Amino acid sequence: MLKFGSKVKDMLYVFMTSFFSKGIMGVITLLIIKYMDYEEYALYTFLLSVSGLVSGIFVASVNNIYIVGCNKLSLEKDKTSLCLVQTVLVVVFTVLLGNIFAIEGTGLLAVTLLTVAVCFSEFIKTAYQNIQNFSQYNHVELYRVGIFAILIFVYVFLFTNSILAISVILLNSLAFLAAAMMNKKVFSICSFNQCLGDGVKTFKIIFTSDYKFLFIYMALLTFLANVNVFFLRMVASESDLASYGVAFQFYNIYALVLGAITTVMFPGIVNAETKQKMKDLFELQSKIFKVMLLFVAVTDVFIVEFIKLYFVGKYDESILAFLVFSLLAVFSVMLSPYMTVVLKFECFKPLCKCVFGVVLLHCLSVFFLYPMLGILGMALSLSLSYTLINIYGYVKGKKFLMDKY
Repeated sequence: MLKFGSKVKDMLYVFMTSFFSKGIMGVITLLIIKYMDYEEYALYTFLLSVSGLVSGIFVASVNNIYIVGCNKLSLEKDKTSLCLVQTVLVVVFTVLLGNIFAIEGTGLLAVTLLTVAVCFSEFIKTAYQNIQNFSQYNHVELYRVGIFAILIFVYVFLFTNSILAISVILLNSLAFLAAAMMNKKVFSICSFNQCLGDGVKTFKIIFTSDYKFLFIYMALLTFLANVNVFFLRMVASESDLASYGVAFQFYNIYALVLGAITTVMFPGIVNAETKQKMKDLFELQSKIFKVMLLFVAVTDVFIVEFIKLYFVGKYDESILAFLVFSLLAVFSVMLSPYMTVVLKFECFKPLCKCVFGVVLLHCLSVFFLYPMLGILGMALSLSLSYTLINIYGYVKGKKFLMDKY
């Protein structure tokens, strides 16, 4: 029988580590927002979204495939080759996007370096997550945040009146790479040609199986997460883009809670073999949801007042968008474990169709909602889109649980 204690301990450990690291990142973000002007913070938000788009497609998708299909596809021995091919794809597509969005010079170098650094760091964390070694998983993040904090505080101290987006991204890249190098033992030593060849073979195996639909699903989710930023970059003022970025940054406080839950629950649900184990996990999830509801209600009040006081009216427009995102966080905690059940039973193709339809709906809705409601309309559309996907996962996941257990 699954012990609640072990899962709760793992989840709390991941959460507390995430809370500590995100707390430091929060302080860093506040410094960045405070000392960057609208133009630089808008650029910073945009460059992070470019990196996030490529990372989501070629990092998050492959890493999820690694956890879900590790045993079935025998991926454990292919970590090094898989990560190498990821890196090559990340570089190629970051440069491609850079050319599409006219990112030049140091901007393109910075965003490419950041995406490569994220690729290494996240794959190492995934390898630890898959074997449920959450101690080492947390160390990767702590190293990265600690190094970034030292670098950014020195940078802000030296250049308080001229904080540049590209400089901050370069410092973040260095922190990611340093954290990855401290955990390089995850990878095995082999020649470049051998690793590349093995990696290509592994990708062929993935894309000739139904796991290609999991890849597409993750790519669509990544596009959905970033499309608002690209839309605002093209049609909106820099102040709107910056305000949207601020709202999303504060939403990340809740995202860390969801991330801690997912980190522990994902491999737990995927590897649960008995009805009792699955029942225990969902009973735990139900208790967490109640705590999350109270946490969001109390924290919203403090964050709203903080935005008003700290930024002195500069980002008041972000408040309503943030509150909408906070509701999304509550629904995500309640429904997201059922999506993991859908992934466990490899219902990838129908999931892709659902997400594709939602992405189209969102892209159409923002053209009408933004002129009427500004960034609040963008937040409403995105939150509704994620909620529709989660509801689909809930319905499908419930059915799988009834049929299989």
